[in-house]
Amino acid sequence: MSDASLSTALKEAYAVAPRDHMYHTLEIRHATIDPPIRVVMGGWGISAKLEAAAPANPSETVEWLAFAFSITPPDIQASGSPRMMIELENVSRIIMAAIESAMDSTTPVEVTYRIYLESGLTVGPENNPPLNLTATTVHIDQMRIKIEVGYPDMGQKKFPRRVYSAQEFPGLVI
Repeated sequence: MSDASLSTALKEAYAVAPRDHMYHTLEIRHATIDPPIRVVMGGWGISAKLEAAAPANPSETVEWLAFAFSITPPDIQASGSPRMMIELENVSRIIMAAIESAMDSTTPVEVTYRIYLESGLTVGPENNPPLNLTATTVHIDQMRIKIEVGYPDMGQKKFPRRVYSAQEFPGLVI
């Protein structure tokens, strides 16, 4: 099954492996992390434009720091909640402290995975919309952070989400 969120250029890059370099990026957001942590896999940082619907700094060109991390992307499947594993290596104390303080909060940590092509850094990510996920589990040791991310558990949400009260809808009371 093909992924409809991937641009034609990225599909071509996967199919024929042109010389255009691919950049895998992660953006980690939380109310306690300002500005968001933005890292790019590889040996050098980049400046790249965000999509218009980005949760932070929409349509702006932002800096991505070079960082060693690995990702295991989720499988494309028709059912179930896909999970992606992220492992950040040789984490600085600043990033570790930011993620630890975010995990102490009750609000979820959000992670956005974007793919850029070297020829499209000024255009925006190639996987549009990018993959926006929520951290479900975080394991931290001295030099490594492992984050499992996925979609929020919709099974735990109230349905219907709106509560109909007599104050808002007086016609409910006879």
